[in-house]
Amino acid sequence: MRRTVFSYHEILVLLCFTIFVSVVWFQPAAYAQVKKMATLNDLLDLAVERNLRLKVARLSLEQAVLSKTLPSTEFDPSWSSELSATGTSQSTGVVYLPSKRSGRNFSLNYRRPSWDGNRYDFSISVSRTQSNSAFAALNPSIEADMTMGFRRPLEEDRGLISLKLPIRRAENRMQVVESAFKQELEGLLLQVENTYWDLVLAKNLLLVRKQSYDLAEELRELTRNQVDVGVQPPIALTQAKAGVAARAEAVIVSEGLIHDLEEALITYIDMPLHDRSILKDLELELPEMEKIKLAPVETLVESAVDRRPEILSARQAVEIQKIEKQLVADRRKQQVDLIGSLRNPGTAGDISSATDQVMDKHFYSWMLGISWELGKRRKEDLDYSIAEIELIKTMLTLESTMEMVTAQIRGAYRQVDIALKRIESTTSARVLAEEQLEAERERFKLGLATPYDLLLVENDLSNARSSEVSALVDLQKSLASLAFSRGVLAESWEVDY
Repeated sequence: MRRTVFSYHEILVLLCFTIFVSVVWFQPAAYAQVKKMATLNDLLDLAVERNLRLKVARLSLEQAVLSKTLPSTEFDPSWSSELSATGTSQSTGVVYLPSKRSGRNFSLNYRRPSWDGNRYDFSISVSRTQSNSAFAALNPSIEADMTMGFRRPLEEDRGLISLKLPIRRAENRMQVVESAFKQELEGLLLQVENTYWDLVLAKNLLLVRKQSYDLAEELRELTRNQVDVGVQPPIALTQAKAGVAARAEAVIVSEGLIHDLEEALITYIDMPLHDRSILKDLELELPEMEKIKLAPVETLVESAVDRRPEILSARQAVEIQKIEKQLVADRRKQQVDLIGSLRNPGTAGDISSATDQVMDKHFYSWMLGISWELGKRRKEDLDYSIAEIELIKTMLTLESTMEMVTAQIRGAYRQVDIALKRIESTTSARVLAEEQLEAERERFKLGLATPYDLLLVENDLSNARSSEVSALVDLQKSLASLAFSRGVLAESWEVDY
């Protein structure tokens, strides 16, 4: 048989190939499953799916949903059972004749709290006792017992309404957590969208600054030619070179800003910062200017009252505090309960006879009575005063939240209106700056203007283009802020969460 021997170089090549395959083809599942992003909507969907903070908020919401059912478990019926053995050995005063007694006990208990405030108990117990005493009537002795009991509150507030208050409180707390989750979601969407539009702005500003750099380069060449023929003094070439250097710095700053914004977007979707290839297909074009028609601001404020998560959360906090106050008020009242029980005992020398006595209607004992509290501690009065103050605080918080939301909507509404007006003015300013640049170039060619004059006009054009781009992006950010202030940002993007 021929033996195959691999050389050192062959082993090294095989190892490198294995590492390459593992890195390229067998990437982590979390990275391999990332879908392609092309639009802002795709970016928002991916952020909602992968963002770590939102995952924590979603887990908190799931935890609150489970916690909502906890108060109702207090009314679940419960079973319990006990099995025990006992034994005693005591001196009877006679040497070597100690009194011995042993027993076996079994019990089965059932308890059922009721939604109407009642509590029902049922228990069955069997005990077997045996001793060495010659005076025992039954040896062994079997004792069987069946007991049924109940307790009913006589105070109205301690009945059905009072019992359901903790359940209502848990439901309201779940809605508070749900509002907090929606608030976290809306905040994430706003951050991602604003960062996206900042990136669009940075990309277009970079294009504007590169155009300005190209104009400065062109001006430098024209200035060099005119200096060579004596139309311009040598200082003019220095001015042109300074303009090129300033525009080169602006390009470098814009490229660094783009890098920072791309990393910010990657952070939102929980991807490695060193790999920006996930953003390579993302469209970063300026939006087309569309006619925007907004409803009256008062209408937007009214709709936000039922949608803004902060308002919904504050409302639920008020309801929770009302429940807390009612629970404390119930504890302040005297507790009066109707109690009763029915017991069927049986004692015999065997289990069959003892059971027959339990089932016989002639062997029983019963109890019916009323129990009540004789007094209350100061703690209940203090708790009630604290609950009243907490209720007032939550109501004031709700009022303050509504005022804050109203101010945010009005501010965002004004920003949209300002952005629309800015677009019109900046577009006109950019057109005029382009015309002025053409006229100044003609003057420069004729020797009627210096490079410094032309650089100033080029700066005006660059600023006008930047202002126009900023106005278009600010309009989109203002619309996002308005949707966020109304609590409909996720709905407007149809984000599935």
